Amino acid sequence: EFEFDIDPNSTKARKLNLELWDHDSLSDDDQIGYYDLRLKDYINVKKSEQLNFIGVGKHERKQVGLLDYEVEVRSKAEVDKQKAYQANVMKQREIEAENLKKLQADQKKLEQQQEKERKEEEARLAKQKKEEEARLAKERKEEEARLAKQKEIEAANLKKQQLQQEKEKKEEEARLAKQKKEQEEQQKKEEIENAKRLKRRQIEDMQLKQQQQIPEEIDDIGTDVKNVYVKIIGVQNVAAMDSNGKSDPYVKILFDGKQMGRTKKVANTLNAEYNE
Repeated sequence: EFEFDIDPNSTKARKLNLELWDHDSLSDDDQIGYYDLRLKDYINVKKSEQLNFIGVGKHERKQVGLLDYEVEVRSKAEVDKQKAYQANVMKQREIEAENLKKLQADQKKLEQQQEKERKEEEARLAKQKKEEEARLAKERKEEEARLAKQKEIEAANLKKQQLQQEKEKKEEEARLAKQKKEQEEQQKKEEIENAKRLKRRQIEDMQLKQQQQIPEEIDDIGTDVKNVYVKIIGVQNVAAMDSNGKSDPYVKILFDGKQMGRTKKVANTLNAEYNE
């Protein structure tokens, strides 16, 4: 996640610039596309949206990647106030946790003492009982041994039958579960693909409409210092830039011509996940 402060009084810039790049380890990186966001649209509201990067170079004006992102523009004073409050809450929780830890330690110490006394009493009674039982044990031993041996034989035979039945049951359940899972996964894949196609069409229609209707202007976002929050979730359907049909995409965040942040690069893919 990226955060930075801007002062509307010191710049005329009112847009956040996002750029999609392809990493190249042997030469300069290549820009794939760009998109500009109006800060006015994100004042005091966090939006999770998607956009299509507009291609440059050999992909001029084409859609070169579908970006998932979050943006919010907040008053810096409110952000600082919220952070201070959260810090106080964390400190109070630490104090409460320490007090609880001390109370638990005292309780444990008491329980250990009680446990020690209980075991000593149990040991005394066990010794007394053992001496009494020793006299009867010798008489029962031979009879118990005979019965135990017979019981072991019967139990072993029964166990063998049960294991065989259980094995057959599990194999059948596994076969049915695998068959059901494969059917559910296939159905889920189809539903996801249909949903993605519908969502992409909706986004493309909405962006085209916005580009046609919104005139070029300097948006009024107020005069107080703003804090801009940006989260780059991931990008899909990136235009291929390399000979292997893949790209090494990463995203730059710019404001007023300056780079404010950059995601990691993901190698050899057309669908990258960042969560930054």
